[in-house]
Amino acid sequence: MQFQGKIMQKQIKVFHVPFSRRGSTEELLKEAASRIKGSDYSKILCLSPTPWKIRESQKIFHKLTENTYIPPGMMTIKQLSKKLYSLHGNKTPISGSVIPIIISQLSGKGIGFSSVISSFIDEIKQYRPGKDIESIHKELKSVFEELNVPEEGSKRAMDATEIFRKYQEALAAQNLIDENDVMAECPAIIREHNYSPAILILDGFYEVTPSEERILKSMVEQTETTLISMPYDNNFTLITNSFDDFIKNNFNIETTTSGSETALPLPSSEKRLSYVSYPGIDEEVEGIARHIKNLFISGRCRSLGKIIVAFPKLHTYHDIVQRVFKRYGIPCTFSASKPLGKTEPYLALTALLESIADDYPRLPFSRFLTSPHFEKMPALFREWIPQISLYSGIIKGKNSWLGLSKTLSNVKSLALRDILPETEKEFKWIFKKLKPLESLKDRGTFKQISEALHKLLSDLDFSRPEDADAKEQVSGFLKELALIDNLLQIPPRPPLLKGGWGDLSYSLREFIDSLRYILNTSEKEAEGEGVQVSGFFELRCTEPEYLYLGGLKDGDLPSMPEIDLLLPDNVKTKLGLVNMKRYLHLQQFIFRRLTAALPSKNLHLSYAAMEADRLFLPSPFLPWKAEATEKTPGILCREEEMLRHPEIPLASHIKEIGIKSRLIKKQFGENSKIRVTDIDAYRTCHRKFFIEKILRLEPSETKEYEIEAMLLGTIIHEIMAELMAKSRSYRDFNEMKAAAEKLLGKLLDEKPLENYWKNFIRDSFLSILPEIYEIESELRDEGYSFIKAEAPVEGEVIKNIKLKGKIDRIDKKTDSEVELIDYKTGTAQLSRTEIVNKGASLQLFLYAALMKSLGFKVNRAGIYSVKDTKITWVPGKKDSNTMDDYIESCLKYLEKTVSDLRKGDFTAFPLNEQTCRNCHERAYCPYMQTTSNAIK
Repeated sequence: MQFQGKIMQKQIKVFHVPFSRRGSTEELLKEAASRIKGSDYSKILCLSPTPWKIRESQKIFHKLTENTYIPPGMMTIKQLSKKLYSLHGNKTPISGSVIPIIISQLSGKGIGFSSVISSFIDEIKQYRPGKDIESIHKELKSVFEELNVPEEGSKRAMDATEIFRKYQEALAAQNLIDENDVMAECPAIIREHNYSPAILILDGFYEVTPSEERILKSMVEQTETTLISMPYDNNFTLITNSFDDFIKNNFNIETTTSGSETALPLPSSEKRLSYVSYPGIDEEVEGIARHIKNLFISGRCRSLGKIIVAFPKLHTYHDIVQRVFKRYGIPCTFSASKPLGKTEPYLALTALLESIADDYPRLPFSRFLTSPHFEKMPALFREWIPQISLYSGIIKGKNSWLGLSKTLSNVKSLALRDILPETEKEFKWIFKKLKPLESLKDRGTFKQISEALHKLLSDLDFSRPEDADAKEQVSGFLKELALIDNLLQIPPRPPLLKGGWGDLSYSLREFIDSLRYILNTSEKEAEGEGVQVSGFFELRCTEPEYLYLGGLKDGDLPSMPEIDLLLPDNVKTKLGLVNMKRYLHLQQFIFRRLTAALPSKNLHLSYAAMEADRLFLPSPFLPWKAEATEKTPGILCREEEMLRHPEIPLASHIKEIGIKSRLIKKQFGENSKIRVTDIDAYRTCHRKFFIEKILRLEPSETKEYEIEAMLLGTIIHEIMAELMAKSRSYRDFNEMKAAAEKLLGKLLDEKPLENYWKNFIRDSFLSILPEIYEIESELRDEGYSFIKAEAPVEGEVIKNIKLKGKIDRIDKKTDSEVELIDYKTGTAQLSRTEIVNKGASLQLFLYAALMKSLGFKVNRAGIYSVKDTKITWVPGKKDSNTMDDYIESCLKYLEKTVSDLRKGDFTAFPLNEQTCRNCHERAYCPYMQTTSNAIK
């Protein structure tokens, strides 16, 4: 856009700054400060292109002053326009992040395509300020026809202009204004209110939009003295000419070349460039961190604030830089923090909303309940919810959270069981607080949901200790979302709204998607000390003292612009918008300007040559065959120091358990009764037995959505015991089935299970009932009949060794002949060879020995697998050993086992190495460490 006529000013001074010249900002600020008497510099206004440049200018000015002073105004053009409009405007501004949501609701299109239309509107307003939509429509149509763009491509742009029109009408009707229109109104405000600083500084501009030109023109016209710095290089006139022409064509200026006598020509600066290639991203960031640490320790740079680290794709490096710099003890501040939606407390906020929308799933709801950002949340939740989440096995559901006493009735932790009543009381309180928002889950307006959420956040005292503005920031987002209802009441209504004209309701899920979009497109300006980390484009007008420019691989620098779905590149060229060629040239301009003025010792260029199995080439901006090797001496972090020491194997820190025998005599001494099941557990692995049975230690594991093995075993044992107790009275299968159905209903109602699992157990058991009936029929045919279930038995089978236990089932053949049965929900595992040769599975035979000591003859013992619906008997029909042979063999193992146990022998030595596969102690077990070293 051209402005006619030249305005006479007292002084407009333009400094053309060569690429190789440093300190132009300091010179401008010095000259401006020298024209002010006293220490009140508020009459100076310094405008710069980026917030980063503003911060840099503030630091420079602070160094120039010695005493207390009133600082000059320093801001970007957009910040200036917002400030002036907040003082003199008469409409309510809206943020850019809410615009795609408004467009989506007005047009019925998805949020993704609506953000494309939002970018289109933004570009049109910046490059065609003050132009009405009808003129824009005609201009676009004319360009499309001239360039013979296919109708499919032009139609999208034409439809976008129609949505643009509806958007503007909706804003006007509600007296709202967006940021671009605020900038459009700024020149009039400047003139009407005679906004005129004594000195205006335009520092670092080389490319401005027509909308920005109008503001700058108004400011220069109102100001007595204007100082302008303009980067200059003959190779990049394509970039700098537009701003240069704008100044020359509108003002009488005085020009000078800043520091021309000390400027270095660009070709020589290109020749001295070199770069370092690293194997991968982690190695690159580590190399940069080591170089910075060495720079600091050597004393060459004691102020980390002078160091800038930049990457073309900062999001790729953000977390790695944070992690590695922390390891090396290097404080750092990122120019732009992560999107708010990826940080606390906003993650806790979205977890709250997700919980209500999805019926309180375990992980999001637990995150909300334990978040420190809800000050009035019961402290009991933060302390106990992690354990409740681990042990409860809850998937989702309000009733599941309210029924924890039932769900966790069998939990081993007494402390956890004790707090369950109080926990349920607090859950009732929190669900009462959530009820208003929950009532809008399926149907509510954005205003209703926003107001309900705002009240809830107020009740729970939503805050962020390190950020006092979080509460106000969320309140602002909710107010903007509430405006959408008013915007959609303006006809014509969008065709995709549910229920036609009269229905403005949404689900909570739609509200969450909108709020999440706002949070993910909003950032808080970072503040902090240490090394400054930024993206590449944020450095476009800065003068770093030490620069580490990483990630310089082909494809990332230069990078391609995002594909414009509305305006093809040739159309953008015709309209004077930023096209692909200009975008690529602009990146080269920034790179050359950054690297030209720095001596090689203050400049570090690098790239990662590989990522996984992918190879990368260096950026074409880097000179050919200029790769340098880098060696940074010294031990610069604790990890490096540890790696320099000789390797100490983990096994050397792992010891066998040593315990005095007197400490275990109370539980396993001659006067105590040892549980039969403990004998097998001890023989399985002495160390595992000590940890789990004596110390009663268990690893914390997330409970899966399944029935606990112990609870399932208890249920099966009870069902089989009661069902078999009446087995002689069943005349046929139907009677047995009827009895089983009645019994299942009674037993399962008493268990702390969800209906799903109750139905699952009932259906599963009834499905195998025919096979159970057949097994029972065979036992009857063999002459056996059920006499007792869960039969307690105890006795002294060997002198000074007393045993006790419960036999799942005893059947009798005669008054003195019996068989013993042990129920298992899994597959039967009873190997006759391992019983005799290794002493595995002694339980049934020790029961048989106890029964024998009581005067019974045990014919056989068997494992009844409910899963496989079969019984594995020992001795079998073709077995050469009798039951007495098995008992005698097992008693020998018993004597040795009890002797070792009483001696306090808890050596790590499994009876079967299969036990070690799923042992939680595996990594710290001496046996496993010894075995691993032997294999090596």
